[in-house]
Amino acid sequence: QSVENKARAFIIKKLGIKTVSHEVVITLKRPFFADKKLIIDHFMSDTHYWGAKGVTREFLDQLVSCIKGGFNHSSIYFQQEDSYQIPINIELFQSQFNKKDSTDVFRMFDNLKTLGMFDGIKFKLLLENGLDANISHFSDGQFQSVYIYSVVELFKDRNCITLLDEPDSFLHPEWQFDFLKQVFE
Repeated sequence: QSVENKARAFIIKKLGIKTVSHEVVITLKRPFFADKKLIIDHFMSDTHYWGAKGVTREFLDQLVSCIKGGFNHSSIYFQQEDSYQIPINIELFQSQFNKKDSTDVFRMFDNLKTLGMFDGIKFKLLLENGLDANISHFSDGQFQSVYIYSVVELFKDRNCITLLDEPDSFLHPEWQFDFLKQVFE
């Protein structure tokens, strides 16, 4: 999200984030639909991403277009692990997907998850306390905050009702106090 985005500002403040890396690494694993015997051939594009086709392949091609600098297929596919590590430049990602609705982008990532293809996401953070961190440094309550702000952000322009069942249950008491005010804002 842009620097002016309120949900982004709340998350950065709550988690004590000073800076976020300019790159996000998305890890993909062999999906359930892929033939176990299919071998990825770096020179045969129809084997890339375990033979994914249609909207899934289009989305993956858009994602790799967000890799800064040149790349070839062998630099993102790791045969030993049978996985892809796609280093996405955030600025290129924002440019590539700027005309897409955030809900559509969310759906495409959800599609990768549904196919069993999405294995994880990594990025580096520098916290206000000087600690180099990643997402494994955060608590359940901190993730709860990120989820809630993400849901609010995804559906803020929709004519819908969002039901949150005990949304403050994992939050620090100080965060519980500010929770409703921040969500409404």
